[in-house]
Amino acid sequence: MRHRAAAWELLGEAWPGWALRWAYDGQAELRGYLGLDLEPIQDRDWGRRVLPGPFVEPGDEELAHADPLVGVVTIGTERSYVIADHNDRPVAEGPALLDRLATAPEHGAREFAAESGVHIDLERRRVGWWLLDAQPEAYGMGRRWPGWTVEFWRDRWDEHVRAANGRFVPPPVRMPRSLAEVWEEARHHLSRAPRRSAAHGAH
Repeated sequence: MRHRAAAWELLGEAWPGWALRWAYDGQAELRGYLGLDLEPIQDRDWGRRVLPGPFVEPGDEELAHADPLVGVVTIGTERSYVIADHNDRPVAEGPALLDRLATAPEHGAREFAAESGVHIDLERRRVGWWLLDAQPEAYGMGRRWPGWTVEFWRDRWDEHVRAANGRFVPPPVRMPRSLAEVWEEARHHLSRAPRRSAAHGAH
C-alpha cells in the first residue's frame, strides 16, 4: 500500500503520454486487450475450486510487517477480520465467507496495511472489494454473490476505509519517503540483473 501511489507516479513519468492500466484480471485482461480468445482461461479460472486463506489472529507477527500478506474483511462498522492473502481473495468465497467468519477471531480498530480488502453491508446486501495485484474473474465477482450487489474498487482502498468507518485504518502514505524507497528497490534489482556485453547486445 505504501508504495502504490509512488509506483504509479514513477510509471507515469517513464511513459509520458501513455494510458497505464493495471491488469486486475491477470492473463484474461491481457488477452482481452490483445483480442485473443478468453474462453480457455475463463473456463479454467471459473471452474476451479476456490482456495480460501486461513484467518490471522490478533497480534500475529505478520501484521507488524510494513507490507503484510493479508486481506482485511469488515462487516458494517462493527466487525473486522484478517485473512492470510496466500490463495484466493476472500471475496471469491461468495456468501460462504460469512459462514467462515462466524467462528473467526475478530480484530479491533487498529492500524495495519493489507494487500486486499472486502467490506460487507449485511443490511443492504452490498459488497465492496479491492486488491493490489490480480485475481481471476476480478470483474465477475458478482456471479459468486447471487442476490448481492458487488462493487469492484480496484486499488481504491480509501473506499473501504470510508465504508468501514474506523474498522480498517491503513498507515498514512508518505509520498517523499515512498518515492525514495521505490527508487532504491529499483536500483537494487537493476544491480542484481545480469548485464549483457556490448558485443552480445549489438545487432
